[in-house]
Amino acid sequence: MSGISQSEFAKFLDPYSLNATIAIAVSGGADSMALILLMHEWAQAHNIKVIGLTVDHQLRIESTAEATQVHNWLQQRDIEHHTLVWHHTTVTSALQKKAREARYQLLKDWCRTHQVNTLMTAHHLEDQWETFMMRLSKGSGLKGLRCIQSCIREDDLEIIRPLLSINRDCLKKSLERFSGDFVQDPSNLNTQFERIRWRQLLPTLAEQGLTPENIGLTIERFQTTDDYIQQQVQLAWESCVDLSLSSSDSTLSSSDLFRGSAKINLKPFKELHPEIAYRILTKLLLEIGGHPYPLPYQSLKRLYHKIITPDFIGTTGGGCYLKKIKGGWIEIHLEQREMKTKPFI
Repeated sequence: MSGISQSEFAKFLDPYSLNATIAIAVSGGADSMALILLMHEWAQAHNIKVIGLTVDHQLRIESTAEATQVHNWLQQRDIEHHTLVWHHTTVTSALQKKAREARYQLLKDWCRTHQVNTLMTAHHLEDQWETFMMRLSKGSGLKGLRCIQSCIREDDLEIIRPLLSINRDCLKKSLERFSGDFVQDPSNLNTQFERIRWRQLLPTLAEQGLTPENIGLTIERFQTTDDYIQQQVQLAWESCVDLSLSSSDSTLSSSDLFRGSAKINLKPFKELHPEIAYRILTKLLLEIGGHPYPLPYQSLKRLYHKIITPDFIGTTGGGCYLKKIKGGWIEIHLEQREMKTKPFI
């Protein structure tokens, strides 16, 4: 297997409009080192600047030295580089999840502070496979099984993952083309982490046809189907949801729509396919309730069936209070919880 040539890599970037400074998350592993060297090669030919960003999680005693090593490697190639430090107290649970959330927050904050509108990460085909298997084992639905997206936009920042169809071995070969070094992270062998346990199962499952390539095709079809469903959600939203209580703008994609309440028109809502209704309800609960994660599927399903019954009056869910009002509408607003305090004596 050979690495990625300059012309081949350029084709992976064709779907994206890249015309300004690009920040690249660089852990120091072979995947991210390959990405930044490929991007640097491409950027020099297009008069674009790339900047490497390394997050020092400070979870291992070697992490600071590794970040310094990455800095030196990139500096030798005239690539600007910055280390971002995660300042935290001791992490005792959900280590990978908390580290991932902190990493993305630090990267996004740096980009916004420095007016950089494009952030790239080196997620690849095996990362997709691992994510799919982890989510499948937990009963994820279509939206979860579309896994890692190649491009997402968060307000003014675009996060791009151009290597999702490339496998790990190909990236290592690409790094060899640049005679590049990389950091060996011992946590990649730690079976305490679920992702590593799935990684070690890959050879056995691949023998039964569950290869990253085959799962990648499934994910592609899921993504196409999910995009279609989301189009139908947009159409249904316009007929079912009234945001006049909080905003005059009813565009589904806006993050600033909700100011504490909204209404659902029950008659058309009950006629929707449940999957469409679930998504509308989830969107409202997330935005109004302010929780970072949606209701578990079974809880969402129970809530949906409760509010469409003829004798429904009111209930709570997702940090919201839902109640039936005149005209056949359900009003949703932020749940007000009373604070119980002891009287002063």
